[in-house]
Parts: sequence; structure tokens; C-alpha cells
Amino acid sequence: TIIQPTVMAKAKSFELATKDFVGLFDSLIPHHLHAAMTRYQRSKAEAIGKLIGEYDGCKASLQAILQKHNLPGALEAIEQPIGVPEAIKDKMRQVQSEGGLRSLKASISYLNDLSGNAHEKLNKIEQTLQGEQAEDENYRRRFGSSKWKRVDSQNAASSYLAKLQQIKSAVNSAEEADQLILTRLQRFGPDLELLTEGSLEELALIIPAAHHTNRLSPASKIAIDRVKEWLHQAESVIFEIENQKSSLQAKSDADYPTEQLSRANDISQVIQHELSKYTNDVRPRLLDLQTAVESLANSITVINAEFVAVCKQGSDLREREATLNRLDSAYKHYLLMQKDVSDGIAFYSSLQAPVDRLLSDVSDYALSRQVEADDILQALNVDGRVDTPIQSAYPSGSIPHFDYQFGVGNSMTQQQQQQYPNLSINNNPKGESSKKTWMPGMPINYKD
Repeated sequence: TIIQPTVMAKAKSFELATKDFVGLFDSLIPHHLHAAMTRYQRSKAEAIGKLIGEYDGCKASLQAILQKHNLPGALEAIEQPIGVPEAIKDKMRQVQSEGGLRSLKASISYLNDLSGNAHEKLNKIEQTLQGEQAEDENYRRRFGSSKWKRVDSQNAASSYLAKLQQIKSAVNSAEEADQLILTRLQRFGPDLELLTEGSLEELALIIPAAHHTNRLSPASKIAIDRVKEWLHQAESVIFEIENQKSSLQAKSDADYPTEQLSRANDISQVIQHELSKYTNDVRPRLLDLQTAVESLANSITVINAEFVAVCKQGSDLREREATLNRLDSAYKHYLLMQKDVSDGIAFYSSLQAPVDRLLSDVSDYALSRQVEADDILQALNVDGRVDTPIQSAYPSGSIPHFDYQFGVGNSMTQQQQQQYPNLSINNNPKGESSKKTWMPGMPINYKD
């Protein structure tokens, strides 16, 4: 038999009664009031944001004036010996981490190698073209244009000459930049060596410490007190700006004009009225702060100029400022030389391929012109190597001489005696050897 499972319970259908159902939020705030509050909060946030922005702009303007005149840092530098500024320490650490002067010199050496290699190849190209042109002009003078019928070298090599000139012009410009690098290296090398090899203790020894206040002149102390007074006023204005900002924000956060909006017939008019409380209350105070900031900025500029003029009368301060400026300038030119050397290496590296290609093309061109010249000489039934003066094959101008050993029984023929009347052999009647200089057309009898 099949056992049927016992049904324990049956589900009943469930229906949600929606007839009298009202959402929780709707039961608290009417929809039209919720929309009005949303609209008001959005308008209020926009208005408060503009006012806060004006406060921030007022504060930033005052801080910019202080930063421009390095205040209060300049006062701190005067009132206590601060030693080596942190900015110089950071620059020294960066230079040393990058290898500094040693690395820079190694890069410059590599740059010079690339430059020298480029010049060597360009000189070889130029010499090849000049040599081919000289040979062509020599043949043209020798045989005349009626017999030496081929394009002259100036026109035949025009494309190579143009490319050579283009590359040489670029290299000349690069050489000017290379020379500028060397000039900067010579000028800033000593300070760069200090930044590269020196320690913080050694750096502190060459930077004069700032004055103690008890070493300042009475005029300097008066100037310092005046700057402090105006700085105190600036701090008070900044504090007042922050205080008014906080009050405005707190007032805005607690502002919920629910009752006014719920009774309003014209929502826009109520919103405008509520927001006017902020502008009417804040705007006059904000304008007073802006006026105070403008007045402070002008006064601080004048007082700071007097303060700087008086304090610079101290020799220690002048030396300190000059030393710091010199080290800072060396660091900046170090970065500039790094970039220039890197650009130079990239330039000469990119130049290698076109120079090598031009060198290969010019070599092939010179060879083809030589083959062409040999063909023309053959057609003219002329041995160019014999008829060409021997000096043309030796750029130094030296003429080689070959020692010729006349053996027993050797003598000059009648034709040779006519050709060389000043050379006397006497036919060696006694069978003695006579060492003479070999001349063209004479037979050679090599001695075993």
C-alpha cells in the first residue's frame, strides 16, 4: 500500500488591506511641506556656500600676502639660529641619491663620446666626397669636357651634400648646447661637489647662522616689533574670519522654518525672506573683514620692506642669504644640466642611424664613381694609374722610392739612356753591383 503523507497545516491566502494604509513619513509631514522644506534647504545651502566662499577668499588673500613676504618665517630666522634650512637639506639628499656630480660627469663623458663618434663619421663622409670630387676635376682638366663625358661631382653628389649639410647644421646647434653644459658645470661645479660629497655638518659650516636678537641693532629690533604687531593683527583677523564662519554654519544647521513654510501661501516669498536674514546679518561683517584684510595687506607690505632693508645691514645675514642663493642656484642648474645632457644623448643616439646610412651611401657612391672612371679611362685607352701623377695617390705628397740592385751584366738600353740622361750606369764592366734608384720604365732584376 502507498502511504500518503499527513498534511499538518494548510496555508491561508493573505491580503494586505490598503484601504486605510498611510505611509509613516506621510503621517508626520505633509507632502507639500516636505517639498517646500527641500526647496528651502537647497536654496539655503547655495546661499551659505557663497558666503563661506567669500570668507575663505578673504582668509586666503591675507595668507598669500604673508607667504609672499615669508612671514612669520623671516622673523623666526632672525630671532634664532636655524642652521641649514630643511629645503637645502632635501635638495642635498636628492642630489646625493641621484649620484650628483659624479653621475652628471659620467653622462657628459658619454655625451662627448657620442658627439666625437658623430664628428668622425661626418668628417669621413666629407673627405670621401671631397676626394671623389678632386679626382673627377683632375680627370676633367686632363682630358677636357669633350672626352670626360659624365656628370660632374658637384651635381652627382648634390643629394649627399644636402643631407650632410643638414646633419652638420643640427650637430653645430647641439655643440652649442654641449658647450653651455660645460660652462654651467665649470661655474656650479664646486657647489655641486659640496651637495654631492658633503655632509649636513659640512654644509652647516659654510652657511652663516641667523642673528640672535641680542646682536641686532636697535633699528632692527624696532622693525621686528612693528612686523610682529601687524602679524598679530593678521592673526586676529584670521581668527575672526574662522569664528564668523563657524557661527554662520551653526546657525544654518539649526535653521528649519517649518512653521513659516506650513502657513505660507507663497513659498518663494517665504524662502526669500528667510534667506535675507543671513545676508542682512553676515554681509556687513564680511565687508568689514574684507576692508581690514586689504588695509593689512598694504601695511604689511610697507612694514616688511622696512624690516628687510634694516635687517640686511647685518653682514651675517647678507652672507647667509648669498650662500643659500648660491646653493639653490647650483641645484636648479644641476637639474637643468641633467635634462640637457639627457636630451643631448637622445639626439646623438637618434643621429647614429642616419649618419651610418649616409656614410654607407657615400661609400657606395664613391666606389661606383671610381668604377665609372675606370671604364671611361679604358675606353680612352689610358691607364689612369700610370698616367696620373704619383703624388695624387699619396695625400702627404711624398713619392716612394724603391731601391734597385743592378746585377752583373745589367745595363741601360739606349732608349732608357735617352729617357734618363742624368743617370749613369756604365754597364758595370768590372761585374760590380751598383745600387741606384729605380725610375719608371726601367726593368727590375730582384736579387736572390
